[in-house]
Amino acid sequence: MKRTKSVVLICLTILILIFGSCGKSPNSSKTPMDTNLSADNNSTPFDEHPADTQKDKDKDIDNNLTDNHHEEENDNGAPPTQDEPHKAQDPDTPFETEPEEYYDTDDNLRHLVLADLDGDGKEDIIQIFFPYDPYGSFYEYTLKINESKGNFFGDQVEPQFNVVDIVKGDGFKEVAVSEYGPSDDYMTAFYHYDGKNIKLIGEIQGFYGDSPWGFTGNVQIDGTGLIRTRTRGQIMQTWFYDDEYMLEKDLTLKNIPKDLYLMDTEVTVLTKFTLRKSRTDHSAGITLNPGDKVVLKETDNNRWCSVVNSQGEVGWFEIQGFNRIKDLNLPAEEVFDGLCFAD
Repeated sequence: MKRTKSVVLICLTILILIFGSCGKSPNSSKTPMDTNLSADNNSTPFDEHPADTQKDKDKDIDNNLTDNHHEEENDNGAPPTQDEPHKAQDPDTPFETEPEEYYDTDDNLRHLVLADLDGDGKEDIIQIFFPYDPYGSFYEYTLKINESKGNFFGDQVEPQFNVVDIVKGDGFKEVAVSEYGPSDDYMTAFYHYDGKNIKLIGEIQGFYGDSPWGFTGNVQIDGTGLIRTRTRGQIMQTWFYDDEYMLEKDLTLKNIPKDLYLMDTEVTVLTKFTLRKSRTDHSAGITLNPGDKVVLKETDNNRWCSVVNSQGEVGWFEIQGFNRIKDLNLPAEEVFDGLCFAD
């Protein structure tokens, strides 16, 4: 009887060992990944053991680190450290070497003119230098007159500057540096030289002189101190108006404001619209109807614009912001067809 019990106990022990280890690998451990496998692209493939995959990844990382260790050596043959990052990885160092404070080297010289700027009877050496730009653009530059120099900034600057005489008879001539801007947004900077120092006396819209690209700028200098140009308007659409500046005694350019500027744009009316009689009389004036051909005539370049209809009658409307017509609460392009919008 005792022998029978012993045999039964031995059999039960064997069965427990067999069923307890069934389906369980020696290295397996139950984790959320084991019970929540997914077939998406970011999951581990089913026929790939996670432990083996991690070993392979660790091996690849070690190989990449070893490869980078050999590739990213500095000029002395030593690998880069945290205190000495590789230049190509530094976003604040886009070029191999940082630019000098001034760019007046032979390689950077773009234009040279000899002219007497300060009225001492001697020709001054006027030079303009641009740092190397892999894209061929001209932004920051050094203007050098004899031994005096200064760094200045523009947008697509034209290297062929001009010598001008803003006020004839005052004994001085000025240097005019023009630029093309980001999208034909021309600008011109004027510089004064007193024999020792270079001073920026002002910047205005417009291009001065003949461009190598085959056009002549619209900035005009008549020798009286007055400079005429064309300036981009601030409201309604893309348009330009005649503008004037005067050279003051303190060697600054002062804009000469006007009450109204000529816009003179022919448009077609899209929406019925009753205008006001004037900027000061807000009572109802002429009414515009869809299909009417009218002219946006004058504006203060701030809030008000006049309209002239085919009978020569004049009315006014008020602008909010850039081009929202206040009385209709609509943008101007939904009221008038024929407006110009350029970048």
